[in-house]
Amino acid sequence: MGSALLRGFTNLQKEWQARQESSLFVLLGLASVAFLGAIEASPGAQHQELTPCYLLPIVFLAWHVNRAAGLQAAAGALLAGFLASIASGTPPPGSFNWAWNGCMRVLLYLSATLLVAAFRESYDRERELGRVDHLTHLANRRALIELAEAELARARRYKHPFTLAYVDLDDFKRINDRFGHHAGDRVLVDIAQTLKNSVRSTDLVARLGGDEFAVLLPETSEEAAQRVLTKLRNNLLDMLVESDRPISCSIGAVTFISPELTIEEMLDVADGLLYAVKREGKNQIRHQVLGTVPVM
Repeated sequence: MGSALLRGFTNLQKEWQARQESSLFVLLGLASVAFLGAIEASPGAQHQELTPCYLLPIVFLAWHVNRAAGLQAAAGALLAGFLASIASGTPPPGSFNWAWNGCMRVLLYLSATLLVAAFRESYDRERELGRVDHLTHLANRRALIELAEAELARARRYKHPFTLAYVDLDDFKRINDRFGHHAGDRVLVDIAQTLKNSVRSTDLVARLGGDEFAVLLPETSEEAAQRVLTKLRNNLLDMLVESDRPISCSIGAVTFISPELTIEEMLDVADGLLYAVKREGKNQIRHQVLGTVPVM
């Protein structure tokens, strides 16, 4: 409970800091628009030449904040340009050139805002997809490393144990050979869902590739890890039996009392224990508790 509350408070802090940063960006962007408007309204200014300058705060806000912030800056730029043209009288308000310049500004600012915001949304979406396994919708290896590094830093800071498990399906090739790859994919999806349903919301399940999965259990002691690992294996076997799939699973897990290794090194240790299970007959759990120096 304390861990969940701490993590929730940390997330709230990050969200609050992000909102503060966005608000600061918006204020700076709108202040830049006002500054350009003041320059444009000054005697002798050629406001047509300053039109592209307004794009800087507009594009900045559309990219670093969101579309709405970019539109705010665009609206501010249009208002500033309108007031500056009235103040300077060049071109005369109501003339064809005045209306033409206004229309061009509207098109320019709106197009820039919408294009930049759309590109940023597409960029963020592709970036997110690059961290998700397309078949199971679990985190992939890249996301596991990134998220686990944050959990590892927290474990080191608060001196908490850290458990990492490597799960591999035994004889998975039988499924593909007997039922086809579509059936194999279905098994992997079911395995992923079973793993997710068997752990806490604060734990992380990732697909490392093929029929290999990793389960990260932050702040999990040896005794708690043994209970979770047993539950994981039993739930997986029950699901496989109920669905008449002729396979089992092997698990290699390590609880690090004082986690000083990198996530990649921890994965290597868990992977070594997994293959020890494979050599000894499969369908078992091998769980080891380590201090600062792994013993293989």
